[in-house]
Amino acid sequence: MGSINTISLVMRRLKDDWQLMVSIFLGILVATTLMSGAPVYLDALERQSIVGSVDSAVARFSDTYLTIITETDFVPVEVQAIQDTNDVYLEAIERNVAPIHIGTKRHIRMSFHTVSLPSESTPGAPAGRIAEGFFQNYSGIEDHVTFLAGGSASDSVKRGTQGPLVEAIISDVLAQEFDGLSVGDVVVLTPSVADPSRVSARIVGIFQPTDPTGDYWQGDAEPFVNPRVPDPEGGESTRQPLVLGMFLTENVLVQAVGSAFPGAVVDSSWYGSVDKEILKTWSSGEMRWRMDGLTEELALSLPGSFVRSGITVLLVEFERSSFLASVPLLLLMTVMGVTVVYFLFMIVSYLAPARESDIALFRSRGTGMYRLLRLYLIEGSILTLVAVAIAPFLALLAVSLSGTLPYFNNVTGGSLLPVAFNWVPFVTALGAGLLCLLVFVVPGVLGARAGLIVHKLRSSRPPSVPFVQRYYIDIGLLAIGGVLFWELQARGELVSGGLFDQPDVNEALLVAPVLFLLVVALLFFRIFPMFVRYIGGESQSLVDRIATVTLIALVLALAVREIRADDRTGWIPQGAILAGVAAAYYATARADSW
Repeated sequence: MGSINTISLVMRRLKDDWQLMVSIFLGILVATTLMSGAPVYLDALERQSIVGSVDSAVARFSDTYLTIITETDFVPVEVQAIQDTNDVYLEAIERNVAPIHIGTKRHIRMSFHTVSLPSESTPGAPAGRIAEGFFQNYSGIEDHVTFLAGGSASDSVKRGTQGPLVEAIISDVLAQEFDGLSVGDVVVLTPSVADPSRVSARIVGIFQPTDPTGDYWQGDAEPFVNPRVPDPEGGESTRQPLVLGMFLTENVLVQAVGSAFPGAVVDSSWYGSVDKEILKTWSSGEMRWRMDGLTEELALSLPGSFVRSGITVLLVEFERSSFLASVPLLLLMTVMGVTVVYFLFMIVSYLAPARESDIALFRSRGTGMYRLLRLYLIEGSILTLVAVAIAPFLALLAVSLSGTLPYFNNVTGGSLLPVAFNWVPFVTALGAGLLCLLVFVVPGVLGARAGLIVHKLRSSRPPSVPFVQRYYIDIGLLAIGGVLFWELQARGELVSGGLFDQPDVNEALLVAPVLFLLVVALLFFRIFPMFVRYIGGESQSLVDRIATVTLIALVLALAVREIRADDRTGWIPQGAILAGVAAAYYATARADSW
């Protein structure tokens, strides 16, 4: 039997048994689609949960909830140190979260210093009332404030009577709080009264935040423009005294102030804005490794740094809920896949007896087991390869379209479920295809071990009815399962009152889903032979009965629909058409029987 003869024989066998082969192909296609759809479905639910979590968090708070905030302390006030820390931060962002990063704002803040407000000068000591204050810089502040007096600070540094004279801007609240500061007033900042190092700051602008709750201010401008002394007990600092926080340009803060206060350090914070739409396309695993990578890299490059973001909070909440939800979903998909493979095995088990005569004829003419195995492998490979090639795309399409079902309305709002095109469903489909190929080949090869005499012996005796069907055990189990399922639906829970009114789990209700799967399998044994005869056209009476029931059901459905619409005669034309179809069918059937 050459390769060409083998291929032609395979095609002829497929053509002769095309009805049954179509059933087997559909079984393989459904099995591989379900198997490949399991990871797609879980991934789609995960992505949809991420979309819902991100949208919900942004709706409750704002877009700044997702902002990646990086803080590091004790950065020397030196040009090189400030630039190096910024470069390290930007490189870490680029390597880890570049796709969602849409911009960074940097906030540099000195520690608290002693500030003397303007009044009569006292030689050798800070003049006027003593308060607390500090210098700070927030990139792009000029675009997000409205000046009530004066204007922006410049990079100008002059020599003053008490150290360098720089330009600063403050909020209107601080100007009012600290003795009514106005444009042109000069304050002096020093580490302590006894320290000779001083920097003078001329107030050149008084402002108000344009949008105090905007994204630029991370939802609240108060900590930036109207800082307060921290609460020693760690509570809210709204009742604590205000601190004179003055904004300088970055160049002035780093060069002039750094030179005046040798060894001074600042706290640096970066606020990395996030594109939430791109973030929604990431899986939880991708979010986790990217955020962990960013945190680890910054911890190594900037010792003592700290990264925080609402993204990590969402991940913790999502991973907790996802773990509880994914296990039963995965079990359900696995049970469905195994069930389909089981049904496929039954379909193939009906194919094997149908081909016993061919196999017996091959064996009687000296065909070896190897060639028969090759014959079955080629047949199964043709069916399996086509199914494996189609199944992943069907799975992706079915999972995506399932988002439009009413069951998912609360989650998707009627839109499609988000699916990702990757290699996982294709590998899963390939594995399921190999399993289906094994199911297809094994029964045929095992049946081929019998010879012609055994085949005639089997065909001379009709198969007996199985014990389960003979005594209607499957119908009885169906009734028991129906009662348990009704009780489960009526209770709505698995917990019920115990013997002494203690809450307890009703184990019988837990059996209901398993019992239903068993009943479905047993009923399939009863119904599938009739289905095969119907597909093959072997039982004309069964075909006639199904056609009759279908036509009657259609006529009744049309009549009920029209009567409900207060049209008692509108169904008659449609019923007449169906009656004509029925007459044509039965006339054709009788003509064939003649």
